[in-house]
Amino acid sequence: MFLSLLEENQKIAFIDLAQRLIGSDRKFSSEEIDLFRVMVAEMDLLKVPSPTNRSIGELAESFDSKKSKCVAAIELISLAYADNELAAGEIKMLKEFLWYLDFSEAEISSMQNWVVRKYALVGEAKQLWEQK
Repeated sequence: MFLSLLEENQKIAFIDLAQRLIGSDRKFSSEEIDLFRVMVAEMDLLKVPSPTNRSIGELAESFDSKKSKCVAAIELISLAYADNELAAGEIKMLKEFLWYLDFSEAEISSMQNWVVRKYALVGEAKQLWEQK
């Protein structure tokens, strides 16, 4: 949704983070994979970069503005919620990443609430076109 706002190096860092998040629970849901593909397309990347050995902290350093930090956080939270199941590994990775971005608990809560509302609105829209 907002990934086109990121700079090239931030997009590459985000892809690395997204791949780790998807694999953190050792379950690769179709919803997560589908959203990941949409995210890659939105970033207009010709090739999906391979995961690196960079730490979460090093990847977080790529996001050097409030806007890029918010984009990365909101989009990763969205990816974690894509299958309606927040696994322990996903929660752990998100908490670590958000800690490095230096968000307050209130900011994190606000972003999570926004993501939940977004998915609720998407669900309402789907009901509109599924009505007979």
